[in-house]
Amino acid sequence: MRTQAFALAAVALVFQPPTFHTRVEIVTVDVSVTRGDSAVAGLTPDDFVVTDDGIRQRIDTVTVARVPLSVTLVLDTSESVAGQRLEALISASEQVVNELRTSDYVSLITFASVVARPVALTTNFEVVRSALHAITGAGDTTLRDAVFLGLQTSPPAATRSLLLVFTDGDDTSSWLSDDEVLEAVRHANVVVHAVSFGSRPFLKQATHESGGRIWSASSNRDLQKLFSRAIRDMRDRYVLSYTPSGVSRPGWHALNVKLARASADVVARPGYWVSSPAR
Repeated sequence: MRTQAFALAAVALVFQPPTFHTRVEIVTVDVSVTRGDSAVAGLTPDDFVVTDDGIRQRIDTVTVARVPLSVTLVLDTSESVAGQRLEALISASEQVVNELRTSDYVSLITFASVVARPVALTTNFEVVRSALHAITGAGDTTLRDAVFLGLQTSPPAATRSLLLVFTDGDDTSSWLSDDEVLEAVRHANVVVHAVSFGSRPFLKQATHESGGRIWSASSNRDLQKLFSRAIRDMRDRYVLSYTPSGVSRPGWHALNVKLARASADVVARPGYWVSSPAR
């Protein structure tokens, strides 16, 4: 009944997703710029080209974000994770907590047959460490439901939200469909990073829609390195802001971000929503 109650609530909420932008006075976009495994530093507004619905925009500011993070760990604790993999997952997750700053927030969501949130957003990192060491591996995989619950997290003002998702298997028991959760991702002002074993098309699409990245692990030893890389990517991101010109209509706005001259790997969300004005 607990799982069913969550699923029914989730289905109701997915059709009222949080809006990324309700107004268009200023649009902000998180952008990752890398060459190989290294972030590209020192870029200015003149180095970027941003189009909104195909119309080039004048960038007002470009900064490397110093804003605190709100990190939600979304961890697969199904039966396939039990044993040495679970030990590696706990160690990698604890390393993320150790790398956070005192101004950051962190929460924990686990998913197996049931999705649970052992720790809500907090700056008490010791509570999260204790909860990590209490998790066990058993049950099915409810990946989509867990990601959706993560999207409902309400971060404190003046923080940047990151969902860091881990799984080693395919979804076997979620109530929500790929399309329902991906629609919620498009409406949410959240970057989704993922670490997984094997190819996970749903996670690949979710990270793309949010402007995040997905990393593939080949062994348990990779987890700590990849979790740390996900946090580093978030720290190194540029935040671009612009005042939209000629694109004030409500609805979906397609975004494209690239470099004006240099060659690098640029990752940003592919669009944002503008809601209709209230009547």
